[in-house]
Amino acid sequence: MDGQLGRWRATYTPGSWLLLCGPAAAVVLEPADASWSDLVETLWDEVVAADSIGDLAARLAWYRIDTMPSFAAFFWGPDGMRSLVRGSVSVVDAESGDVVATGEGVQTWVEAGLGDLRQVRVELPAERPDGAYPLPLVVGAVGVSGVFLDASDGASPSSPQGADSSEDGADDDAPEPDALDAGPETQALSADELAALHDDELVTGQAEPTARTAHENADTRWVAVPELPLEPPAPAASPEPTVSAVFCPWGHPNPPGSGRCRVCTALVATQAARSVPVPTLAVLRASNGETAEVVGSVLVGRAPARDRARVADPVLLTVNSPSHDISRTHLEVFASGWDVEVVDLNSTNGTLLVGPDGSTRTLAGGESVTAELGSSLELAEGVSVKIDFPQ
Repeated sequence: MDGQLGRWRATYTPGSWLLLCGPAAAVVLEPADASWSDLVETLWDEVVAADSIGDLAARLAWYRIDTMPSFAAFFWGPDGMRSLVRGSVSVVDAESGDVVATGEGVQTWVEAGLGDLRQVRVELPAERPDGAYPLPLVVGAVGVSGVFLDASDGASPSSPQGADSSEDGADDDAPEPDALDAGPETQALSADELAALHDDELVTGQAEPTARTAHENADTRWVAVPELPLEPPAPAASPEPTVSAVFCPWGHPNPPGSGRCRVCTALVATQAARSVPVPTLAVLRASNGETAEVVGSVLVGRAPARDRARVADPVLLTVNSPSHDISRTHLEVFASGWDVEVVDLNSTNGTLLVGPDGSTRTLAGGESVTAELGSSLELAEGVSVKIDFPQ
């Protein structure tokens, strides 16, 4: 019986966009330069490993693909083909020519079940190179200017190499390939001989003649390895902070147990949490128009000094203070797990925390408190910083 290689057949015309195609999932991404070479293989592994459209979205979000202006993702599951699109990508019914999904003007992702459709075109804002013609693709990664997915009956490719070997009458007791390839004069060494060979090499750096002869008959070459000076191991890099997260259908990470997404308010299905790098927990919006994302640490003041932060590379948010009523490094906002913490760095005039409900709290110097999203920090001279929801 032939082995099925995939659930669809993909056809593409060469171009600058990137198509990552697996047996049941496919992703189309904007053009990328050579710096993507290592990431492409990693992303392709994720596409092949995805087991649902939600899982595929979560895997893409891990690598911040959800922030790319335009892309498309497809998954063939028990309920047919499903798609995620964003930006200048359109999904077209190949038979009728009707657009069934488009990402134009969409801030997040649009998920569309394609129902009974089995043949779709993925239209991209890419020029087709002169002389380019359609090429088939089963599984892999290629540059494209257009894609055609055919999941109709009989379209999915198969191969006799993928069939179960037991059905072809394969002999389960057949010798291993290495044994078949060995020459007629090959001699197998007993466990005692191998142990003796190992001990002799440790002491003398060479094998005894009997063991050497057996290996020479097996076409084994003995190569002297020069001793290399031992070097101290390189210092380990500081681990990137992580949190446990669950994902909404659009791939946004959320604290375990969340019912709705903190970014897009979509329902979050019950799922096992997994460890991810700390995402953007909030966006600080100063009254002078400056903004900063809270991922690690943000120092706020009229001239913040980096050495006041708890991390090596903080973000600096500078605010206006003509009268110098705001301290140079007035306060710090930092991520603590899924919480946003605020600490007044012993500022001259203090900090007032105003909650979303209008409640107020004056922060004592050096005091760290958890701040809700939607709160604001009142500094001095009418300057305030809102702790806004991530976008």
